[in-house]
Amino acid sequence: MSKPEKKTRIVDSQAVASNLKKTDTLSKNGKPFKINGVDCFWELKLPLREGSNDGDGILTLRNIQSKKALLINSDYYSLDNSYYTNSFNGVDFESFNKDCIKDVNFDGYKDFMIYGLEESGSAGSLYKVYLFNDKKKLFEQSKALSGYDILLDTVNKTRTSGGRNGYNYNVSVTDFFGRRGTIKYTETTEREVISDEPKRLLKTTYNKIVNKKVVQTIIDTTNFEGW
Repeated sequence: MSKPEKKTRIVDSQAVASNLKKTDTLSKNGKPFKINGVDCFWELKLPLREGSNDGDGILTLRNIQSKKALLINSDYYSLDNSYYTNSFNGVDFESFNKDCIKDVNFDGYKDFMIYGLEESGSAGSLYKVYLFNDKKKLFEQSKALSGYDILLDTVNKTRTSGGRNGYNYNVSVTDFFGRRGTIKYTETTEREVISDEPKRLLKTTYNKIVNKKVVQTIIDTTNFEGW
């Protein structure tokens, strides 16, 4: 028996993701735009499996001329997430760019900071960072600069991320950038409730890191009066 031919359907605003066979794939392209001097467009593909209500989209940024992939993200769009269910055609690439294009490392080039749908519990909202590589003319994921609840300070050129582990523990990490996107130093602050009622104590540990080496540590314990 021969294998069924794989089909790719290009959809418009009237298309629906229903009655599709196992080998069907929904596809949607965004309008062309320029970033860091490169003409490109977004492509979103959603493979669908017969008899299943889930599915993860593959988001690809492509060079218009060469069709080369400049960035690939596989956890931005998912039918498992209630926010995106049955809204494939409602994905707005222009709004996506407004939300996600940032200069994360302050090197003068525009990067992407994309919200992920991965379950994080109490940790916060996870963002994946893709930095622009000017030599290669594409975007590369930076695990070091990706993180939870990222905030960028364009005045002081800092990037801060944080995370929580239940009620009693949280941590913040702040990178201070110098020229050409390099990190001058990093400050981490860990806060942990270390005792029970009635008198609860808060342990705060501060570290300053230069060239991946801890050069200063300050530990302080105070009465815990709530976050």
